[in-house]
Amino acid sequence: MALRNMRIKLRLGLAFSGVILMFMLVSWFAIATLSAAQRNFDSYVSGVSARSSLAHRVREAVDLRAIAARNLVLVVRAEDIAKEKAIVIEAHREVSDSLNHLKRLGQAPDVSEQARSMIAEIGLIEQAYAPVALNIVDLALKGQSQQAIAQMNEECRPLLAALIKVTRAYSDDTDAQSVRLVNQARDAFISARNLLIGVSLFTLMLSALVAFMLMRAILKPVLEAVRVARTVASGDLSSKIVIQSTNETGQLIAALKDMQDKLAAVVAQVRQGSQSVAAASVQIARGNENLSTRTGSQPASLEKTASAMEPLGTTVRQNAENAAQANQLAHGASKVAIKGGEVVTEVVNTMKGINDANKKISDIISVIVGRIQRVSDIMSESSSASTEQSAGVAQIGDAVMKMDQATQQNMTLVEQMLAAATNLQAQSQGLVNTVALFHLGDTAPDFASASSPQAVPARAKAPALRFSMPRG
Repeated sequence: MALRNMRIKLRLGLAFSGVILMFMLVSWFAIATLSAAQRNFDSYVSGVSARSSLAHRVREAVDLRAIAARNLVLVVRAEDIAKEKAIVIEAHREVSDSLNHLKRLGQAPDVSEQARSMIAEIGLIEQAYAPVALNIVDLALKGQSQQAIAQMNEECRPLLAALIKVTRAYSDDTDAQSVRLVNQARDAFISARNLLIGVSLFTLMLSALVAFMLMRAILKPVLEAVRVARTVASGDLSSKIVIQSTNETGQLIAALKDMQDKLAAVVAQVRQGSQSVAAASVQIARGNENLSTRTGSQPASLEKTASAMEPLGTTVRQNAENAAQANQLAHGASKVAIKGGEVVTEVVNTMKGINDANKKISDIISVIVGRIQRVSDIMSESSSASTEQSAGVAQIGDAVMKMDQATQQNMTLVEQMLAAATNLQAQSQGLVNTVALFHLGDTAPDFASASSPQAVPARAKAPALRFSMPRG
């Protein structure tokens, strides 16, 4: 598994496991160092220090026993004698016990041969010195002070001096050994401390290095994802996204790449659709403008038609009036002709016998009467036709008025459609401008930015026709 493809969970687990392991190693080293120091200290306390303490106790007990023996030679009171005797006995027991304990400790493997020989020498001198000291005590107790003093000077003092010398030499040796061990312990402590500091610093630097590499391995793709997200948020959909791993951050980058590709496709489609809508809105606006122009010319035509029909109505009305008057005159003439015909007929009948020639005159009069009747009928029909024409012209006027009203309504609808088309055009252009904020790159379809068409001005509302048609 490549390091860059390693899952973040596994990376964090390995990193924390490594830190914990190094912490455990440092802790183990510190505990081991402290344990070694504790063992050295215990060895010192139970070894050199104990032997040195026992040597000092032997020395002190020897001195105390010698002083008490001397005092027994000098004191005379019974209680002082008893006191010094008790001191001698206790000091002798302390010398014996301490020396035996020292001999046992001298068998330890860390005791040098020189120290063992000095311990053995102390034992030999004590073995020779103890009977002399006890004998001096007996002489002093028996009151033989001169013999006790003599033995003290001749035998006790040389042995005591030799014993003091060897115990002092052994004490000096143990003191030197103690100093040496203390120095070794200090040097070991300094070495262990420096080593622990070095290991701790190495662990710290290694942990920092691991943390830096881990942070870099995690933050670098995360920052790349943030950059991609901000680029997409700014409208740039053309940035090249490279997927370099298959872990969680790689999956995040892949998801962002998929999102950008799909968003670019959607924006391209929306851009194409918005530009199509913008172009269609421009065509609709122009069509509405033409329709408005044509609709606006209809009232003028209707106005002309109304103006032309008004004198026609007046003429038809005058014709109707003239026809009615002519009809009345023809009807009156017909009546007069009929009455004249009847009179003439009566006169003719009366004068029938007077002049046959008058028969022709009667026939002519009959023809004239007939013709007058025919004229009367024609004039009556003409009057009826004129009345009907006047009614037809009135109906045409009503139709023209209704057409004018419909034209006015059509003009209102056209203006509303024109306003709606203009609004649609503005909205579609706004959508085009909004989508134009996204940059799709060279590989995306190249859509020309929709040009902003000129706003179509609203046409003035046509004036309503106002004319009256004559009624027959």
